[in-house]
Amino acid sequence: NYDLTLALYELTVESAYLSGDFSESQRWAEILLQNAQIILDKVKAYEIQLLACVAQKKSLEAIALGQQTLAQLGIAISTTPTDADIQQAWQETADLIPQAKIPSLLDLPLMTDAHALAALRILNSMAATVYLAQPKLLPLIVLLQVKLSLLHGNAPVSAGAYARYSFILCGKINDVEAGYAFGCLALKLAEQFNHKEISTRVLLMVGALTLPWKVHLREGIPLLQAAYLDGLASGTLDGAALSHFYESQSSYLVGQELQELVGKVATHSEQIRQIKQELHLNNNELLRQVVLNLTGQSKNPCKLVGEAFDEAKMLPLFHSSSNIFGLYCLNLHKLMLCYWFGEHEAAVEYATSTTHYLGGSTAQATVPLLYFYDSLARLAQYASASASEQHFILTQVADNQTKIKDWANHAPMNFQHKFDLVQAEQHSRLGQKADAIEFYDRAIAGAKAHGYIQEEALANELAAKFYLAWGKEKIAQAYLTDAYYGYAHWGAKAKVQDLARRYPRLLA
Repeated sequence: NYDLTLALYELTVESAYLSGDFSESQRWAEILLQNAQIILDKVKAYEIQLLACVAQKKSLEAIALGQQTLAQLGIAISTTPTDADIQQAWQETADLIPQAKIPSLLDLPLMTDAHALAALRILNSMAATVYLAQPKLLPLIVLLQVKLSLLHGNAPVSAGAYARYSFILCGKINDVEAGYAFGCLALKLAEQFNHKEISTRVLLMVGALTLPWKVHLREGIPLLQAAYLDGLASGTLDGAALSHFYESQSSYLVGQELQELVGKVATHSEQIRQIKQELHLNNNELLRQVVLNLTGQSKNPCKLVGEAFDEAKMLPLFHSSSNIFGLYCLNLHKLMLCYWFGEHEAAVEYATSTTHYLGGSTAQATVPLLYFYDSLARLAQYASASASEQHFILTQVADNQTKIKDWANHAPMNFQHKFDLVQAEQHSRLGQKADAIEFYDRAIAGAKAHGYIQEEALANELAAKFYLAWGKEKIAQAYLTDAYYGYAHWGAKAKVQDLARRYPRLLA
């Protein structure tokens, strides 16, 4: 009884994977693959093998397995696509999309082609790993999914394809309006199919990677919480783990009180550990260590060494497992910590390092922070720089500001106060005091209005330094006091102690 036996073996392979027994899952998969008669009967086993590789941090092995499976389905994907390959794929896909009629894609017929459905599933399972480990390949993976859907009709997996297309439009093509429209389309299609495995990925992608470019970052958090529950319910364990990480990251970025946050992130780590998703666990533990540093639970707040994470041990592991996104996060957090605690030269070095891993951070809400803190760190060195170095700093800052201003045009609640604070610092360095005063106050008001307490505190601190340098000690004291209480309210004990050490008389 071939059909029954095939179904039983598929379920056995999947059950072993879901319970974390990867060697047993592999053993049953090999038997299935030896006896399955056609490629379509092998797809489920290949898909689970791929996911098991992901769970064990074998990212490149997972991607290679996906490519081999697609080749058997008649779809060849280059391992090293050129810019021309990607541009051609963009154009072919764009030509199939009716202009200004993105919502109408909801009405496409159902996909019935078995080979197209199988290819969509494999591409869907590959996509998250490609994003993290081989980002150059991501556009081809996503464009192929969208193209298959446009040509053959919608399947549940198409919702995931549209969600990925949405954040690439936002993060790479800088077409935020079209990206947001595709994000909304993905959410509606996922709801229409009511398929928890697919909705896991759609909710996490739209919540973490699409919405922040159009609405307040906190609005994505409920989607991420729902994605985690759908991921557990459907056995989409990598999606559940990634949703937890993104919720941790978004909560940190919007300024959640750090003592509350450290408990949330620790709980997330434990739950990710239980479902044996080590790649996402490492990234979540990195963030937990950042929060522990800020709350004063490390000897040196600029070194990520403590109960959650040890940068000296983890850096080679991130390299060996091709965790490009992890390397991006590690360097970015080091940049921010070094800047906050006055190590400006090191901060600039980490900013440069972070740019090397930008390919693994497409549409991340942390990308504007790279340009924001890069500008602040460079401007902090402006006074001691040579004339040629000063010219370079101002050029770099202008480039960064162009990007942040464009993002602020679409989502001012997330980015305008960041733009204003850099403008204030630039005016300060150039001796343009009236403009500096206006932009410091704009930055403080904007950050406060939208709940970014850590950036409100930072803007107050920098304004205080500006007035101190000008000799206006009484005004500086008022801003410094606001900074002190802002950091205290955020829960950043290490930063509060740092201010008290640097300005004991003003904060007495």
